[in-house]
Amino acid sequence: MTGNIRTKTYGENFGISSNILVRLCKIFFPFFKIVF
Repeated sequence: MTGNIRTKTYGENFGISSNILVRLCKIFFPFFKIVF
């Protein structure tokens, strides 16, 4: 039970962090296009 809970929370945290990374990439990619 504890192992399943750990993996579930880790997966949820990883999903949240990846969503934030995708949003940051979408925000900063146009700026990099303008700069370069």
